[in-house]
Amino acid sequence: MLKRIILSLLFVLLITAASAQEKGINFFHGSWEEAINKAKSENKLIFIDFYTKWCGPCKTMSDEVFVIKQIGDFYNKNFINIKIDAETPSGAPIAKTYKVAVFPTFAFVDPQSLELVHYSTGRQEEEIFLLTGESAIKKEKRSSYLEKLANEGSKDLSFLYEFAVYNASKWNREVADKYIAMYIRESGYDLLNPGLWWYFNTFVKDKRNILAADFLNNREKYSTAYGVKRTDEILFSLFRSVNEAVELETAPEFPGKEYLKKKLSLNQAIRNKDFALAKKKIDEIISNPEGRTADFCRDINFMIRIPGGKYEDEALAPELLEIYFILTRYAAYNNPDRNEGSVHYNYALLLEYMIKKSRTEEALKLLNSPDKGVGEYSMRPPGLEKKPVKR
Repeated sequence: MLKRIILSLLFVLLITAASAQEKGINFFHGSWEEAINKAKSENKLIFIDFYTKWCGPCKTMSDEVFVIKQIGDFYNKNFINIKIDAETPSGAPIAKTYKVAVFPTFAFVDPQSLELVHYSTGRQEEEIFLLTGESAIKKEKRSSYLEKLANEGSKDLSFLYEFAVYNASKWNREVADKYIAMYIRESGYDLLNPGLWWYFNTFVKDKRNILAADFLNNREKYSTAYGVKRTDEILFSLFRSVNEAVELETAPEFPGKEYLKKKLSLNQAIRNKDFALAKKKIDEIISNPEGRTADFCRDINFMIRIPGGKYEDEALAPELLEIYFILTRYAAYNNPDRNEGSVHYNYALLLEYMIKKSRTEEALKLLNSPDKGVGEYSMRPPGLEKKPVKR
C-alpha cells in the first residue's frame, strides 16, 4: 500500500515533466558539425547548453526551465539548440574552445564565424532565461559588445544599465552593483525611473543594495507611486532571508513580518536541536500563518534535508524525523500551487526513506491527515468544489 502511494506520487511528477518536455526547447541531436550546418541553412545562431552530469543547477534548468512552453517557443524560433556534456571526448574540446569554466554555461555562437557572440551562466528563472536569449539576438545587449565597452571604460548610460542587467542575470552581483551605482550617479535617476524599478524588482533581494537602501529610506514616496500592496511585498522579500532576530525587530512594519519572526525562531530551534520548541513554533505558524501559507510551504523546502544523494547514509534522529514529518506533510497538503511539484516530491522522498530504513510504522503516521490546515491530500486547486453526483 505504502509503496503504491509513493509510486503514484512519483508517476504524477514524471507524467507532468514528460508533458512539459513536449512544449519546451527542442534540442538538436546531431553532431556539432551538423548543428553548424543546420544553423547556417536556417540563418540562426547556435544556442549551446554546456552541462555536466554532476551539475545540480544544470539538471534544474533542464527539468524546470527548458521545458516551459514560452521558453521553447522563443528558443526554437530563434536558435538551433544543442546540449553538450563538457566532460565527454566530443564535448570537452568544444567547451575548451569557448573557455567554459562553470556550469551551466549558455553560449550563443555565430555559425558563420564560430565566434561566441553572447554567453551567460548559472541557474536562471524563466524571465531571466528569456532575457538571456533575447540579449543574444540584440547587438547592444550581447556580452561580447558590452564587455568591449567595459574594457574601454565607457560611461554611456545605456551601456552602464545593460551591463548591470547582464551581470545581475548571471549572478555576478558585485559587478552588477558597481555598474548600477554608476548608472544612478551618472543619470541621477531613482526608483521612479521604470528601468530602475524593473531592475530593483527583478534582481535586488539584499536590503544592503544601494537601490534597497533608497527604497527603505523613501518608502512613502514609492508607496504613493506604486501602491502600498506592492511596496509591502517588496519589504517582505528584502527581509525574508535575514538570519538575525535583531534585524527583524528593527525593521519597519509590513505584512508578513510576524511570520518571518516565527520562521526564524523555527529555523533556530531546528538548528539548535531543540525539537520541543520547534514543534511549538510549527504549531504557532500553522495556527496563524499571517496570510503566508504559500510562502511557508516554499520555505519548508529550505528547512529540511531528506537523506538522499550526498546525504544517502545520513540517519535522521527520531525527534528530527517527527519535525520533518509535520513540515513535509503540511506543505504537501496545504501548498495552494498544485503545480509546485517539489512539496509532493519531498513528501514522497520521506516516505521512501522510511521504507528503506524499515520504519514503516512511523511512515504510516505521515499518511494521517494533519490536525490543522487542509485535511485532504488532493491535487485539486483550493476553492474548487467537487462535481455533484447525479442521482
